Amino acid sequence: MRKKIINKRVLFEFVSISFAVFLGMMLNTWKEARDNSELAEKSVQNIKTEILNNKEEVAKLLKAHKELLITVDSLILEIKDSIKVTNRTANMDLCLLSSTSWETAKITQAVANMNLALVTEISGIYEYQKYYDSLIKVYSQERMTSIPEENKKDLLVKRQVFISSIIEMEETLIIYYDDFLKSDLLAEVDTKS
Repeated sequence: MRKKIINKRVLFEFVSISFAVFLGMMLNTWKEARDNSELAEKSVQNIKTEILNNKEEVAKLLKAHKELLITVDSLILEIKDSIKVTNRTANMDLCLLSSTSWETAKITQAVANMNLALVTEISGIYEYQKYYDSLIKVYSQERMTSIPEENKKDLLVKRQVFISSIIEMEETLIIYYDDFLKSDLLAEVDTKS
């Protein structure tokens, strides 16, 4: 039998190259993991800022809608009692809430690197917010495309029901926002930053 002689230099070069490739792959993996973690943390901070802004907007709308409900209630009573009061309107303040940071986090795959419980909580908030926005859109479209009703009382009663429903949703949204902003899961992300 013939023994194969392995050249020490070739063996050394093979081991060196293998080690360098392995080290390069490890560094690349570490850098990618660090970048993904930073992206996730930045996304959570952006979502937190967006939710704070949305909460402020909803709080303003809630206050305006509660005042508007009082006005609508009194206008309905005035129609029943034939009291004439002028210079009062029952126009609603409306706006669509922002979800840009959440959508960006989903598109960039940042959610894949976030805590699953935190993602679930955020997703629930934005789903409820999406439902709220859809009702606002439907109401706005209906108001823009419908012919004014002859009976002002019916119009006011419809508006009263809608405003009451929207107020309830806005109160719920504020509760969801507060729960998220006080969440232990969010506190964990804040301490990492």
